[in-house]
Amino acid sequence: MTTHMVAAPYVTLRVLDDNGQPVLRGFHEGALVPASVNDEDLARHLRKGMITEARLEPVATESEEPPAPSKPNGGDSRAKWADYARSKGAPDSELAAPEDGGLTRDQLRDKYGS
Repeated sequence: MTTHMVAAPYVTLRVLDDNGQPVLRGFHEGALVPASVNDEDLARHLRKGMITEARLEPVATESEEPPAPSKPNGGDSRAKWADYARSKGAPDSELAAPEDGGLTRDQLRDKYGS
């Protein structure tokens, strides 16, 4: 099913109300046209360019992973390099603090920055 959007500043369309009865409703520019719109009204408004096919962007969901951090500059903090290395699959042992056996900033940069 195609979704349509109002392109004109304002249009009046015949649609079905909650009881299934035809009514006239006004829609402002950018409004989505309900699926219950009268076919003749839809065709006429499409032909005149007053309604267009909507190009809807998919909505991001919480289950999607956040974008990977961008590659830090050479002199950025060890924390930034650790975040970047984590996004590249670095094991936790390498991400631990250097005093706990993890890699230093320079080591992370050399290993994951190229």
